[in-house]
Amino acid sequence: MVVQHNTLIESSYKMTLTEQRLIRICVTQIRRDNSKNARKHVISVYDYNRTFGLSDTRKELEKASRELIKRYVESNVQHEKMGKRWNKSIISIVESVSFNNDSIMIQFTESIMPLFEDLRGNHTTYELKDIVRLNSVYAVRFFEIFKQYQTIGERVITVNQMRVMFGLEKKYKAHKDFKKRVIDTAVDEINLHSPIRVSYEQFKKGRIIHAYSFKIERKATKLQISRNKSARQTEKMKDTITKALDQKKRILIDGEVVLEINGPVISLENGNSVLLHAVITNGSTFTID
Repeated sequence: MVVQHNTLIESSYKMTLTEQRLIRICVTQIRRDNSKNARKHVISVYDYNRTFGLSDTRKELEKASRELIKRYVESNVQHEKMGKRWNKSIISIVESVSFNNDSIMIQFTESIMPLFEDLRGNHTTYELKDIVRLNSVYAVRFFEIFKQYQTIGERVITVNQMRVMFGLEKKYKAHKDFKKRVIDTAVDEINLHSPIRVSYEQFKKGRIIHAYSFKIERKATKLQISRNKSARQTEKMKDTITKALDQKKRILIDGEVVLEINGPVISLENGNSVLLHAVITNGSTFTID
């Protein structure tokens, strides 16, 4: 389970996809271990490869871990400290990394830990498996933003907010490039490979696209789809029986009578499953279990 403070989700930072994945794996261990060593986390290369369906990532993981030492998050959340009010914080994420032939140990800084532990209800939760097939660094960030607002069902973000959050103030300056490589790539991946579905509308200020309104909904599970299909089939059967009762007719399937209007109790079978458990007729009244 990945659990993060919403301040971290809204913060500005840049990371590669591999760096983000390493951090998320460590965060799942924080909630699972619940120990005093929550700052230190060991990730085996084998487990990383198995989780994300990869192979031969040892050098890539070592490179990403080295880069994490340089990474920081920038937050504009106001807070009180040492008798003063501050409106911006820059927090280093990783204090140290260690390597051997098959594992990497990452130690978080003390300053970043409250964004993983001191949540007080202001947090977002999802399963690590929800993002394992997302291959765009922006898809992972957008997914977390959308999960934060999933119960509300909508999130409005200005283009400038997105640029700041993703560290893209100087990249993809033409909006068509920003939309194609950041927004559309992320939304397509999320819709294809995650448990949520997203659509959006664009809003302009004058001739410039100023903001996006993202509509967020959870995809139906296979069980829900199956139940909905079964419910539709049952309703269709009810309609058929009602019409038959009204018209004083018999219902036939494959040439066999399965319902007599004046019959006492009838079972309708389809293969090994009973779609209509019982029909009790009394005039135009019947009951279906």
